[in-house]
Amino acid sequence: MSKANKAPTNFEDALAELEQIVEGMENNTLTLEESLKAYERGVFLARVCQEKLDAANQQVLVLQKNLLQPLNNDGEDEEDIKQVNSTVNVDDSDEDGIDDVDTPPLFAPQKPKKSKVSAPVGGDLGNLDDDIPF
Repeated sequence: MSKANKAPTNFEDALAELEQIVEGMENNTLTLEESLKAYERGVFLARVCQEKLDAANQQVLVLQKNLLQPLNNDGEDEEDIKQVNSTVNVDDSDEDGIDDVDTPPLFAPQKPKKSKVSAPVGGDLGNLDDDIPF
């Protein structure tokens, strides 16, 4: 099999060869026939690179999708799910059919802490310096 039809085994090799072809064509050192062959090989390598990038992108999408899937369904994690569900107090007595959970959400906003210093009731802030110990 000639080099013109042989695909590199990995993306990096294909890209390196493609860059060499581009450099050779930009230097104007090739004859017309050599330029056409180099161009043909460059198009082939560009397709190889694109296919390898598409395959890598597809793998990333599959991995991301798997991260969003529930735990495996072989029953191994079922006990863990039951244990978590048993720690949450669910009130089924509502007529609306929606379960009410007594525990707050995991990422609930925290309430601001109350300040220990309060302003006088009359709104007069002039005497606050007298209460400062230093």
